Amino acid sequence: MLEGRLKGIMGAYRAKDWDIILTFLHPQVYVLMRSPKGEQGTLGHKQLSDAYRAQIDSASTPSLRLLENKVELIKADRAKMWARMEATVRRDDSHTVNLAVILELDWLRENNAWLITDAIIQHDAP
Repeated sequence: MLEGRLKGIMGAYRAKDWDIILTFLHPQVYVLMRSPKGEQGTLGHKQLSDAYRAQIDSASTPSLRLLENKVELIKADRAKMWARMEATVRRDDSHTVNLAVILELDWLRENNAWLITDAIIQHDAP
């Protein structure tokens, strides 16, 4: 069930469809991005959109591959997911970036839909 939601997010990311990505996220989602450059946190749809929309739009179509994931149901309406992915993104300047990505996602079932409330996204590229 949540694996399908994650694949939906991956598909929207490949399609660069930020509006679809937001449908998978709670309105008050907190996202922490960790990279060798440091950490950046964003709260809510607007702040997240302001921070990441331009990055997604400027990249060429990314290649994403889900390597493994694990889901733990905490309560009937709460779950936690861990996932490991590979991503390859070619920037407009033809520079290719390969990323090893680790996700930690907290999910809440609200109005019959599973939404991400908190996310830690960690990658190894500068």
